[in-house]
Amino acid sequence: MLDVVVVGLREIDSPELLSPPRMADFANWVTAAEPALPWARGQFIDAYKKNSSLLVNDFLDGHELADRVKVLASPSWQGTVSELLCQFEQTEQSRSNLPGWKKNSMAMSGELRRLAAPLRAQGFDIQFSRTSNHRTVQIYRLGNRLPTATYRKDRGAGD
Repeated sequence: MLDVVVVGLREIDSPELLSPPRMADFANWVTAAEPALPWARGQFIDAYKKNSSLLVNDFLDGHELADRVKVLASPSWQGTVSELLCQFEQTEQSRSNLPGWKKNSMAMSGELRRLAAPLRAQGFDIQFSRTSNHRTVQIYRLGNRLPTATYRKDRGAGD
C-alpha cells in the first residue's frame, strides 16, 4: 500500500488529463499511482468513464422529462420554460397525469438544470439565457462530441 502512495506522490504531476472527468483530483491521483497498481496504465480512467456513462444512462432511463427533452433537441428548440410546459401539455399525455411532473415554470426550470449535466453526457445541451424581457431556454443536440479523457504529454514508452 505504501508503494502505491510513493508512486502516486512521485507521479502526481505526470498524468495531466486533457479532459478530466468529474472528481478530477481523484482520477489524477489514481492515474498517477497506476504503475504500482495491479492493472495496466490507462485501465482506471477507462473503467471510470464506463461506470460514469452507465450511471448517467441508468439515471436518465425512463425519465419522462429527459425523454421529451431529447425529442425536442432534434434538431433544436428555443423558447421560455412556460412555452415548453405548454408544448409538453399538447402532447398525448398531459403533464398532470405524470407522477412528479413539474406543474410550474420555476419547478420545471430547476428540473431542467438538474438534467443538464447528464443530458450533456449523452450529447444534448440545455442553455439558459436572460434578456431584459424574459428568460429563454435552448435545447439542442451536440452530436457525437462526448467528453474523453486523454493525456497532455506522453508518459514514456513502456510505462
